[in-house]
Amino acid sequence: MPHNVLAAGIVWFAAIVGLSAQDSAFEKNIRQSVERSLPLLETASAETARRRICVTCHGQALPAVVFETATKRGFHVDARNQKRQLDHTYAHLKRSKARYTDGRGTGGQVDTAGWALWGLETRDREADDVTDAVIKYLLGKQTRKGLWRCSSNRPPSEKSHFATTYLALRAFDSFGQDTQAEKIESARETAKSWFEKTDPKDTEDRIFQLLSLPYVGLDDRANNLTDQLKRQQRADGGWGQLPGMESDAYATATVLYALEEGGMQAANPRYQRGLKFLIKNQQADGSWHVTSRSKPFQTYFETGYPHGKDQFISMTAACWATLVMLRALPERTAPPIDGAPNSEPTKRTTTPSEASTQGDVEQHRTNDSPSDGGADAATRHRDKAVHPPLLLGKAARQRLPTRPTLVQARAFR
Repeated sequence: MPHNVLAAGIVWFAAIVGLSAQDSAFEKNIRQSVERSLPLLETASAETARRRICVTCHGQALPAVVFETATKRGFHVDARNQKRQLDHTYAHLKRSKARYTDGRGTGGQVDTAGWALWGLETRDREADDVTDAVIKYLLGKQTRKGLWRCSSNRPPSEKSHFATTYLALRAFDSFGQDTQAEKIESARETAKSWFEKTDPKDTEDRIFQLLSLPYVGLDDRANNLTDQLKRQQRADGGWGQLPGMESDAYATATVLYALEEGGMQAANPRYQRGLKFLIKNQQADGSWHVTSRSKPFQTYFETGYPHGKDQFISMTAACWATLVMLRALPERTAPPIDGAPNSEPTKRTTTPSEASTQGDVEQHRTNDSPSDGGADAATRHRDKAVHPPLLLGKAARQRLPTRPTLVQARAFR
C-alpha cells in the first residue's frame, strides 16, 4: 500500500475517532444537565399542584411533557408525581366542564385550555365528554379574522396571539373527534387566512407561527421563518426574546424546539451551539434564571424552584431547556429501580419539597447547508403535517414521525 494512502487512512480514522469522542462527551454533558434539572422541576410541579387548584402551563402542562419525554430517554422520574400532574390537570377541566360548555372558560382562557390538553397528550388520553367540552369552547373562541387571542399580557410566555392560536390548533389534532371534524376544518381554513395576512413581530411570534404551519397547510412558508430564526442566533449561541435583550434560556430553548420540529437535526452546528448555550448558562443548582418582564397581579407563592420573584418564568424556561436537550438524545428504556412496584421507575433521589412562603408578586402560568437536514424546511413540514387530510385525536398523534437525535444524526454529517 502506498505510504500516502496509508497516511491518509490514518488521518481519516483519527478524525472519525476524535469526532466520535467529542459527540460522546457532548451527549454526556446533555445528560448531566438534564439530571440536574429534573429534580427541581419535580419539586416545583408537586408544590404547585399542592398550592393551586387551577392548572398552570409552567406547573403542570410543560412538566408533564418533560417528564414523559425524560422517561422515554431512560431517565427516572417520580411516576406518582407525574400522574398527579395529569390528574390535577384533568380534574381542573372536569370541574370546569360547564364553563367550557357554555363558552365562559376559566382564567387564562384559551391558553389554559390549550396547555391543559397538551399536557394530557403525554399519556395518550382518549377524548371524552370533558375534552369535547373544551374543544367546543376553543372552536367558539376563534375570532372572525381566524386567530385565537391571548387574554393575558405576561410576556414572553403569555402575550403572543400566535402562541395561543398554536395551542388551539394543536388541541384539535389531539382531542378533536369525527363529530367535530367539519367545524375543525373550517377553523383551520380561517386560521390559514390569518397566518397568510399577519407577520410575526418578535421571537415568540416567529416560533409559534413556524410551529403552526403544518396545521394550516402553509408549509411553503417554513423556509422563510426558519431562515429568520437562524439569522437571529447570537454570537454566544443563544437567542433573545427581543432585539434589545440579551440571550436567555427561554428564547433559546423555544427557538430550538421550533427549529427541531421544523426538521433541523440535533447534530446541526446551529442547534449544538444553542444546546451549549443552555448548558453553559445552567446554574450550579441545576436551574436557569430568566428575569421576569411581567407586572405582578396574582398572589406570589413559593414552589421550591429558585430565583424568587422570577421563578415562574425561570421554571418555564427550564422546562423548555430540559425538553430540547431530551429530544436531542436517543430513546431508551430506563432500568427499573429496586423495590419499585411493577419494576417501573417511580422515584428519584430528590422528593418534592413541602416548603412554602408567602409574598406579593406575579404568578406566570406561566446557512441552508446539508447540515440542516438535507430537504428544505417546507418539505420537512409537509412530511409532518396532519393537514390535509384531516386526522383527529390519537390517529393524528400516531402519524407524527420521530426526528433524528444527536446520536442518530451523526450519520448525516
